[in-house]
Amino acid sequence: MRLLLDTHVLIWLGSAPDLVPTNVRQAVAVSDETFVSVVSAWEYGVKRLKFPNEFCEPFEILVAGLGHVPLDLPFECHRYSESLPPIHRDPFDRMLIAQALHLDLTLVSADETIRRYPVPTLW
Repeated sequence: MRLLLDTHVLIWLGSAPDLVPTNVRQAVAVSDETFVSVVSAWEYGVKRLKFPNEFCEPFEILVAGLGHVPLDLPFECHRYSESLPPIHRDPFDRMLIAQALHLDLTLVSADETIRRYPVPTLW
């Protein structure tokens, strides 16, 4: 299985792994590939600016121990911006959904709204 981690999942895996269910931690551990998107790096940077006391660790340090594959956002993903129904208003989540659909990845997320999209999810 090829997984794409939602931003909150990688934050929890890096700082509070007990917030991630055991089955999800095991799936990440044995996945063929676990991807961390540049979209999450961007979202984390926004969170750090807004809440510097909560998000004090640099992104690179947070994800250093995850054994992830860094993933850029392919230009072609822009096609999904108009085709995805307006269920989720968060642009970062919409980009992650588009990226997972475009690259045939399973999106690891606790976000119930994401599950309303036709994207494979794990939680």
